[in-house]
Amino acid sequence: MINKKLLEEILKIQKKKKKDIITSLNISYDCLKHKLDGKYEFKLSEVQKICQILEINSLGLKDEIFFMHNVNK
Repeated sequence: MINKKLLEEILKIQKKKKKDIITSLNISYDCLKHKLDGKYEFKLSEVQKICQILEINSLGLKDEIFFMHNVNK
């Protein structure tokens, strides 16, 4: 399950918008919303692109955002 709150914090810090992710992943807003809400999972390639956009290099931070279980929404 994705840590949506942390991802949104990083978006804000990096002065990026969800639209930047949508454009980079070539997906719709609804698709991104479903992925952020946990209805669909991000592909590994999508995680890599998002991390690149947001300049996330720390493996620990990547895990905390994308691969943690039982995260509060």
